[in-house]
Amino acid sequence: MKQETQSREHLAHLFGMIDNSVLADDDTKKIIEIDFLCWFLCCQALAVDEISLSEQPDFIVKAGNRVIGIEITEAHRSIKGEKFPAAAIEASQNEFAKALLEQTNTASPLTIYLSFIDEVKTQKDMMDAVAPVAASIEAISHEMTAVAANLVREEKKQQSSSQPSFICLDIPPFISQITLVKSEMEGNRLCASRGGVVEHFGDEDLSKILDKKHKLLKNYHGECDEHWLVIVANANPIMFSNVNIPHCSIPSASTSFAEPNLEIPIQSDFDRVYFFNVPNRLHTLKE
Repeated sequence: MKQETQSREHLAHLFGMIDNSVLADDDTKKIIEIDFLCWFLCCQALAVDEISLSEQPDFIVKAGNRVIGIEITEAHRSIKGEKFPAAAIEASQNEFAKALLEQTNTASPLTIYLSFIDEVKTQKDMMDAVAPVAASIEAISHEMTAVAANLVREEKKQQSSSQPSFICLDIPPFISQITLVKSEMEGNRLCASRGGVVEHFGDEDLSKILDKKHKLLKNYHGECDEHWLVIVANANPIMFSNVNIPHCSIPSASTSFAEPNLEIPIQSDFDRVYFFNVPNRLHTLKE
C-alpha cells in the first residue's frame, strides 16, 4: 500500500512539472502522450528536473546534466489478410458508438455498454442503424424495472443472461450485445469492451515503427544529448490526468500486445528504445 501511494505521488509530481496551459482543449493526442510519458518516467525511475513540451521529439526532459529527447509512439496491430488495419476498424466502430450516445435520450441516466466484436469491419451504411438503435434504448429505458437489461440481435442469446433481454435487429454485426445499466451520474455515459487474441510484439511490428521514426530522427531538436524512443502498447483512455470522467470511454485493442518477442538488444539509431506496456510493464530494447 505504501509503494502504491508513493507511485501515485510520483505521478502527481511528474504531471505537476508539465505546463499544459499552452495546449488546446481538444488536443487529446498530446494529453494522452503526457499520460504515457509520466507513467513511463515513473516506471523508469529517472530523477527528472524539468519536462518541456516539444515536437520532434514529443518531450524534452532534463535530468541532472543530461538533456533527453523522448519520442512517444503507439504500437498498432495488423490483421493478416485484411487491407484495413485494426486501428482503422476500431475508429469506425468508435464513430458509431459516439453517434449513438449523442442521439440517445432516456427516461433516466444510463450507462450504455457496447460489446464490440474485434476485427469485424463496419459497413458503409452503419450510421443508418444509429437512430433505430437509439430509439430502442429509449423505449427500453421507460420499461426497465431491473438495474440492467440487454439488447441482443439474435433471440438465442436471450437465454445466456439472467438479466432481461430485448431483441433489437438493428444492432450492427460488429456489436454482439448492448447492456444498459441504471446510473446515478448526471447524463448518459457509454463504455465498451473488446476481446480477441493478444499477440506478441515481433520484428515486423518493430520494423514498421523504426523505419518511420529513423527518417524523422535527423530533424529532432539539436539541444538533446540523447534521444529515446518509447513504444507504447495497451493504449487506453486517460488513466490519471485531472480531467472529468469522459461521457464516452472506449478501450483500444488495436494497440494491445503481449510481451515483445525480439532479439535484444535491437539495432536502432535512437540511443535508447523501450517497449512500454502501459501502465507498468517496461521492457528495455536498447540502452
